[in-house]
Amino acid sequence: MAINCEHWKEYDSISGPISYCEITVFGHKLTAEELEKIGCTEEKRKLCGTVMKFNVGAAVTPTPTPHTHPYLTRPLPLPRWSFPLLVTHLGRLLQLR
Repeated sequence: MAINCEHWKEYDSISGPISYCEITVFGHKLTAEELEKIGCTEEKRKLCGTVMKFNVGAAVTPTPTPHTHPYLTRPLPLPRWSFPLLVTHLGRLLQLR
């Protein structure tokens, strides 16, 4: 059965057909929105898993990872003793300009 997806790979080997999803094999972490954007829906993942189990005997399909922000949503508090050091370093930086 052919899966119409750019990340789906199939080939014949000596021991039988091999099929896999490149997203999972290469360890790409995608959010649910990113998977939906490329057409990897829950229904399609079930179909891919069924074909993999039939061809290979095991199946691993992409699972959505939670969305992580590259920046902190809340800044970390600075200890009180760091303020004099911070002011000193900022003063030096401003003098260099």
